[in-house]
Amino acid sequence: RDISFSPDGKLLAMLSESKVLFWDMRTQKKMPRLETKYGRAIAFSPDGEILAVGTMMGSVELWNLMERKLLLTFVAPPTGAFRSIWAVQFSPNGQLLAASHGNRNVTLWELETRRVKHSFIAFKKRGGRVAFSPDSSLLASGRNPVKVWDVATGQVVKMFKGAQPVAFSPDGKYLLSSSSTTVRVWDVVKHGPATPAVLTESQRLRGLAFSPNGKTLALANSSTIELWDWRTKPPKKRTTVTGMLGDITRVALVPGKGLLVCGDGHQLEVWNLSKASPVRKYWSKALHASAAAIAPDGWSLATGSWDGTIRIFGLNGTAPNLLHQSKEHAG
Repeated sequence: RDISFSPDGKLLAMLSESKVLFWDMRTQKKMPRLETKYGRAIAFSPDGEILAVGTMMGSVELWNLMERKLLLTFVAPPTGAFRSIWAVQFSPNGQLLAASHGNRNVTLWELETRRVKHSFIAFKKRGGRVAFSPDSSLLASGRNPVKVWDVATGQVVKMFKGAQPVAFSPDGKYLLSSSSTTVRVWDVVKHGPATPAVLTESQRLRGLAFSPNGKTLALANSSTIELWDWRTKPPKKRTTVTGMLGDITRVALVPGKGLLVCGDGHQLEVWNLSKASPVRKYWSKALHASAAAIAPDGWSLATGSWDGTIRIFGLNGTAPNLLHQSKEHAG
């Protein structure tokens, strides 16, 4: 499953095997679906008008959402087997589309010319995450090392140790990379680590996220969440949130609300960060959340489950309040 909100937060999309399901977030009602084949990853364009669907066959479909019409299909260059798409992402300026393939390659397409701009080997094996810098000039990919590519030339300009890139900071000056036990923040302007590892080998990392202003880093272990002021020297751990039930697998900072959402396969918890206390918990044996996304305005949280169930929660101070639940059968 893959799940995503449109940039304006008005539309929710969930990939469910051979189709993409949509919900209008204003009415919380289903909208016409898209029929696709072997879908694996989705991404909205920055203007929210186009949806990219990466498939297990190595192609990327671009759909006009207003007309529910297939605009074109990008096909990965024929460089070996296992071309299945692992991830797709539009550049912030809307001019490029990046796709990570199972054959270790990353392909960059120009949307205006519909041509391949660059195709390069980015991973030692399989595919993985990719991340554009906020100004669209750089693309990060790879695993040990993480490579930072110049989008204009297709050349590697930086290489950092780390399992995989997660995200650039909002100002584009730093890159977050992670493994199962270590997090590093790298200075992209200068070469070298911006900070030492902020998580020791004695703990197991389950999730992480930048705050919207980029000043705070949230790290989730199996049972606690740590909030770090990572730009101080040395980095300062500001808060440790404890007392959570279950084994944390996801964490997100809610934009502009001082709230943190975390969860495992059966429950969601929303925490007030200023008080380091839970606001409310939602538990369901049938939750089985395999994908989750927070709306850009921070008011809604959506989860998708392997059985095709979509749940939409309100994050309004008494959250998570279940607003909508429906199940889409396979096929």
